Amino acid sequence: MKKLLTLFLLTLFITGCSSPSFKNTVKLNTVQEKFEFNVVDESIALEKSEDFLEAILDTESDASFIIHYKPQFANVLEEITILAKNKGVMKKKVSTVAISADDEKDISILATYTAVDEKDCGDVNFFNKDEYKFGCALEYNRNLSLVNPLSQVE
Repeated sequence: MKKLLTLFLLTLFITGCSSPSFKNTVKLNTVQEKFEFNVVDESIALEKSEDFLEAILDTESDASFIIHYKPQFANVLEEITILAKNKGVMKKKVSTVAISADDEKDISILATYTAVDEKDCGDVNFFNKDEYKFGCALEYNRNLSLVNPLSQVE
């Protein structure tokens, strides 16, 4: 009788632990946005560059920038670099590359950042409790915090 009870409990334990498991995956994408222009009026070029920097930094505070420039526009490059610094971009996140005078555009700003795909966890209810991806929201939030860490803790 004791062996039968042990066998029954062991069978119950093994079958109770064999629920289907779903892998929680979150896609991380590297996104690049480019803003190119020819310098006709320096003040307009700086204004448009500032708008581009603000648009990127409003959503992606951890973006990095590569600025390609023709050597004769080094003064505009310096102003753009100062704008980025004033917007809170760290110096190591901005790099500059001189391009040849034969290139089509005078200056181009390439912004690179990592984005987390939208989560598709669904809602848990009585009817889908066996198929619900438990931990999906946690995995999404963990990846989101790794990609966009808090800059300050108040």
